[in-house]
Amino acid sequence: MSKSVNYYVIFFIIALIYILAVINIVGIHHADEHYQILEFAHIKLFSIIGDYLPWEYSKRIRSWTQPGLYYLAIQFLRSIKVENPFIWTGFIRFFHALLFVWVMYKMWLSRKEEFTERVGQFVFFYSSFFFWFFPYFSTRNSSETLGIILFLFSYFSFFRVKNSFRNDVLTGLLFGFTFLIRYHLSVMIFFLCLWALIYKKKSILSLFVITLSCFLVMAFGVLVDFWGYGEWQITLWRFYYENIATGYMASVSSAPWWRYFYEVQKELYAPIGIPVVASFLYFWAKYWKHPITWISLSFFVFQSLIAHKELRYIFPLVVFLPYVVSISVRDLIQYKNLKVFEYYLVLLLALNSSLLALSLFKPANYGSDFFKYLYDNKKVLNKVYYTDHVKPHQYINLEMKYFQISDINFIKTDNFENIDGTGSHYRVGRTFKVFVSLKKKSNCEELYPRVSGLSEKIYFGFRREKRENYSLFKCL
Repeated sequence: MSKSVNYYVIFFIIALIYILAVINIVGIHHADEHYQILEFAHIKLFSIIGDYLPWEYSKRIRSWTQPGLYYLAIQFLRSIKVENPFIWTGFIRFFHALLFVWVMYKMWLSRKEEFTERVGQFVFFYSSFFFWFFPYFSTRNSSETLGIILFLFSYFSFFRVKNSFRNDVLTGLLFGFTFLIRYHLSVMIFFLCLWALIYKKKSILSLFVITLSCFLVMAFGVLVDFWGYGEWQITLWRFYYENIATGYMASVSSAPWWRYFYEVQKELYAPIGIPVVASFLYFWAKYWKHPITWISLSFFVFQSLIAHKELRYIFPLVVFLPYVVSISVRDLIQYKNLKVFEYYLVLLLALNSSLLALSLFKPANYGSDFFKYLYDNKKVLNKVYYTDHVKPHQYINLEMKYFQISDINFIKTDNFENIDGTGSHYRVGRTFKVFVSLKKKSNCEELYPRVSGLSEKIYFGFRREKRENYSLFKCL
């Protein structure tokens, strides 16, 4: 009975953590997850022209499958009189987090019997739900997040004990939607099927049914793209041609093949990142016949060979981290009972728990919270002056119409001193320097973010030259 109670408490804590993540980790990690997904859905929701969208829209290289799913979700919310775009995105984040916890629970449940030692069991369970990056990653509305969630569901369907025609069809359908959400994940799909063919885990007929079902979904994706763009397009071909054939992505930036090794240990923090990289290298070498090796190594090599590198491109690999790291811990303990290793494990546990707690109260960026403030108060914000080269409701010089604040009267001025004494108005700053100068003015009242002391340092960061740290003042 006590074990049941313990599990109830643990899963309550897990639920609490991911609900806090949904509420607090607002904003975007990368512009793509907003402009190429939410803004796509927005132009369909309100039947407007997408000429303000980035070049990917005019070049027709993005699939409409994920924006289409969000379009349906938002239309449902609108049907019950929910018109707030921040509630829409919160609903999407909650849905992603729910699916993520579910699929990680399935991963833990399917593999937990491989760990007989107490330490290995604990590490596998703890890392499956409490790894500090998971709440952040699971609450992104990015193609990386939704794509890998769908892939894991298809992975479990692929290995379902009871093989049947219906199961093969389901697996193929899930593979197809995984592909449409994130083209790059086709590498994982291909190498999983290749592994099954080589090691005779699936019959040729079964793989044929899976492939055919996948192609049917891809054909459906063409119809969805026609709905989105209003014309027939093969977005996969357009994606390849514009990004790869023309060499555009390589011209944007290029990095050596080993760049991801450096980025992982830096972004995950070296005491955690270095053991993570070492665990993957060990697992790939030791268990080279394992399907997870075929999936993860092929994907990593593929991304490493592409000249243009961004760490988010390999974010999908984090879902395999709990299993890979736990296997490495299990093997190390079986090889030799190292006291020093146990102490280091405790240190990692403390560090990860601290990072997890901090991450739950820090947004992906501070822009979204500021946009929400503007949305909630847009009826009273009549004249809003700004001095930056980018409008307050813009990101990377592009309109953010999804948040419905573009109708606020934003006015560009070269210097705030030029508008002193012009009557009641509002001023927006995007840097710490502007914030300090406006806060010193006796004729200006701070409306946002209302911080001081330590909270001011946390909000603006210790690197105070960073942008996207907004402030709003009402001045006379």
